Amino acid sequence: MASTVAPDGVAPVVLITGCSSGIGLLTAVRFARAGYRVFASMRDPARGAALLQQATQQGWWLRTPALDVTRDDSVADAVAGVVEETKGRIDVLVNNAGYLVIGPVEETTPDELHAQLDTNVVGVLRTLRAVLPVMRAQRRGSVVNISSVLGRVVVPANGIYQTSKWALEAMTETLR
Repeated sequence: MASTVAPDGVAPVVLITGCSSGIGLLTAVRFARAGYRVFASMRDPARGAALLQQATQQGWWLRTPALDVTRDDSVADAVAGVVEETKGRIDVLVNNAGYLVIGPVEETTPDELHAQLDTNVVGVLRTLRAVLPVMRAQRRGSVVNISSVLGRVVVPANGIYQTSKWALEAMTETLR
């Protein structure tokens, strides 16, 4: 993990999506332990109560803003809140929010595909569009998009999820 002191001598800021459980939750803990100012976002901040309690007990700098990657207004509001609280700062964006649709492709409805892509791909685009101008203004920043091995290989009964992760891989490579 990178140094916990940014070039200006202040602890760096990380915004992570999808922190109510799993990889997002563990990523938030890892950054907090390393001394980052952590914005562990989630659709329902009430689900972050245990994480906030742990942060308080450990003396970590951590917030749990509401952020639903499927809503433009939610992303804009969350990023604006981070920028306001940090005086224009976001050093790292971790796009983690996502979920898995399981089942044969032919049994998947168009609405299920739209929802999968909206969260796993378009949600990443929403957060990128909100955060990259901040990073450009500060002339630094890193983006981490959490994908899956299923963005590189295929297995039966995961076609819709794999479609979303292949798209995320392409978007990430394009950004790089």
